[in-house]
Amino acid sequence: MAVEYQAIDPTFNILGPNTVIETTRVTSRLEMEDGTSSPVIPGIATILYQKIDGIWKLGHVHATDFPPEEQ
Repeated sequence: MAVEYQAIDPTFNILGPNTVIETTRVTSRLEMEDGTSSPVIPGIATILYQKIDGIWKLGHVHATDFPPEEQ
């Protein structure tokens, strides 16, 4: 199984010289090993990037689906 995400209108906030947080609306789709896939699922993701030893690295990712009443 694989999860495919598509970012929509990302917003970047600089928290300091070595920390950036991105918030974006996303759509996701689950791809199954048998070739079937789920319907598109809307959600939101927050991604933390940190600069360590001069190299930007992924610090943390949190993604959640919207409840049905918010779709």
